[in-house]
Amino acid sequence: LIRKNGGPKICGQFHDETVIPISKGIREKVTAHLKSAIAGVNKKLNLNRELDVDVQFGNNYAEIH
Repeated sequence: LIRKNGGPKICGQFHDETVIPISKGIREKVTAHLKSAIAGVNKKLNLNRELDVDVQFGNNYAEIH
């Protein structure tokens, strides 16, 4: 659901992490999109516990891991 409705392009994915290159000016927009995507997943799966995402920003992988 991240890519649905014009979501950002994913450049890397490792186990439970996704790396998305974005400009600093759209951090809030991308964060809102990711939170909306996980809300859609929660609604679709209807699990006993809700899933969530942690959004971090940095200039390289070491800064976000």
